[in-house]
Amino acid sequence: EGSFDVILADYLIGAMDGFSPYTQDLMIAKLCRYLRAGTGRLYLVGLQPLPDSVPGDADATIICRIRQVRDACILLAGHRCYREYP
Repeated sequence: EGSFDVILADYLIGAMDGFSPYTQDLMIAKLCRYLRAGTGRLYLVGLQPLPDSVPGDADATIICRIRQVRDACILLAGHRCYREYP
């Protein structure tokens, strides 16, 4: 343990919500154990949340509506919608 200079967690924390919700903080502690003491760096990369609408930007509002339809389909299938860890 403690042998990596850099760990890049790209979308890991957000993706965890579908499989192990409410344990994202535990994953951060686990990843930190693999960093070199004192100099290791952990980078978390995530997805910027999509707003419900973007007034004045029809193209962006279409993307927002598509996300709403996707979320409705996920809920109707009995699954949880994507939720980025705050």
